[in-house]
Amino acid sequence: MKTEKKLVLNRRTVRMVAVNMIYAVLMNDMNIHNYWTNVTQYAKTQERHEQKPEKEEDYYLDYLEKILDTGKENEIYLLLHDLYYQTLKHKEENIELIANFLENWDWSRVNKIEQVLMMLCITEWMYFPGIPAKVSLNEYMEIAKIYANPDESHKFINGVLDKILVYLRENKQILK
Repeated sequence: MKTEKKLVLNRRTVRMVAVNMIYAVLMNDMNIHNYWTNVTQYAKTQERHEQKPEKEEDYYLDYLEKILDTGKENEIYLLLHDLYYQTLKHKEENIELIANFLENWDWSRVNKIEQVLMMLCITEWMYFPGIPAKVSLNEYMEIAKIYANPDESHKFINGVLDKILVYLRENKQILK
């Protein structure tokens, strides 16, 4: 007898879905609106349900479907929608900010998943006043251990983001 995987929705799972979606957009240079439409429609198709992923972190489409089922007025849905669109809307600003804090490193050499994690964290700092800065930072460090190099990526990301957070606070760009 096959057991169904229990999907728990919380802010971390929403962040993980956002990581996957933004990564796909950036890797494939896709139109952000078309991708949102296509992936949200695909998440609900029977065709997708016939293909089960091998690794747990690849279950993001199952989580996406569950998020979509909560409805467009639900806090979980709105968090995903806003994270996705705000991060991609402010992509260039975030890249410029991060690049200024990379010591002896070029943005183009930074692993794409690390880029996405840093951009998402900065987006939360700048546009989600209800989420404490340290919570965002800690969450993305934990996600880095899953999606990126578990031994090194979170240290690299943390070092860069710590400097950016100090800068943003000193310049009154975030007030949390």
